[in-house]
Amino acid sequence: MKLESVSGTLAFLVIALNGLWYYIKYVLHQHGYETHLFWGHFKDISNLQRLHAQEQDLGKKRNFKMLLFALYIGLGLFLIAAVMMFSSI
Repeated sequence: MKLESVSGTLAFLVIALNGLWYYIKYVLHQHGYETHLFWGHFKDISNLQRLHAQEQDLGKKRNFKMLLFALYIGLGLFLIAAVMMFSSI
């Protein structure tokens, strides 16, 4: 795979994951969890897991699970693309 396509994929993933992560921060804030714009990202994951576990509404519970799933898949893809990029240098 060419370095340009991997770096383009990484750029897309960085933008998409940032958008997703700040949406998660917004959802957590709306449900009473303390969030910070520039730090505490990994605490947000555990708070979203906690929110998912405590939610009684099945529709919201499914949405929280999809947010977690999207975040995990996105982070995994980012790590794979980063390894591919740096192994080809």
